[in-house]
Amino acid sequence: GFRFLRHFKRGDIVIFKDPDQGGYYLIKRIIGTPGDTVTIRDGIVSVNGTVLDEPYIKELMFAEAPFSITLPEDGYFVMGDNRNDSYDARFWENKVLYGKKIAGIAKFRYWPLNSAGTI
Repeated sequence: GFRFLRHFKRGDIVIFKDPDQGGYYLIKRIIGTPGDTVTIRDGIVSVNGTVLDEPYIKELMFAEAPFSITLPEDGYFVMGDNRNDSYDARFWENKVLYGKKIAGIAKFRYWPLNSAGTI
């Protein structure tokens, strides 16, 4: 049968149901895409060994225990932009978000008001 293929890229802000089956929708930014290795060390995020340029982050991320994940086919790693106050894939039981679980891409931001507009 026909299968609709969607291609999401690093930096996309996506909407999806909580992977830990919380029953509600979340909105986070894609950090890692299929095949990527995402590493977090001393509050710095790297993808495939290259430090990620993240101009959308308002403050440095608190240093946590070192973390690394290599993403499977159709697997994404997502994080919130407010890293120090975001319940995201770093903390989920199911750390991989599969593309089939993504409902869509956010295209408009209305909060905070001084940042309202298309994404």
